[in-house]
Amino acid sequence: METYYLDASALAKRYIEERGTVFIRGLFFKKAADLITSQICELELCSALWRRTSEGALSQAQFHAALQQLDLDLKDRIIQMEASLEIVQRGRGFIVQHGLRPLDAVHLATAMIMQSSNILDPNSRLVFACSDIRLKNVAEGEGLEVLDPSTV
Repeated sequence: METYYLDASALAKRYIEERGTVFIRGLFFKKAADLITSQICELELCSALWRRTSEGALSQAQFHAALQQLDLDLKDRIIQMEASLEIVQRGRGFIVQHGLRPLDAVHLATAMIMQSSNILDPNSRLVFACSDIRLKNVAEGEGLEVLDPSTV
């Protein structure tokens, strides 16, 4: 069993056609894989989709279809982790230590806490899926197994 933690740069590939889209979309059909993200990811994705629409890369119809698919995925396929006080405090440490952006720090803290707690099935391995170079480097330095979907 594999558990994929998807940050916004990875999960966006489900809704926006770019390098790595085929891999990410394939995960949604892989029954032996759990897909997890932070609750904040929904806001990040809405913002990214809106930005792409305002830039003309997505039509209004594509924007609304992507939001509809996101809602279905969050309801039926993606496990959302709450941004608890422990996650915020751990994230603050990543900001102070590595200069991460706040939402990247929340994603990393969430994945790190998941890996070190009993949340995951003991037979499952956690893969941190991320396409942001800085976050990938910090996550690897913190000991996470990192996968950049845009290179698969």
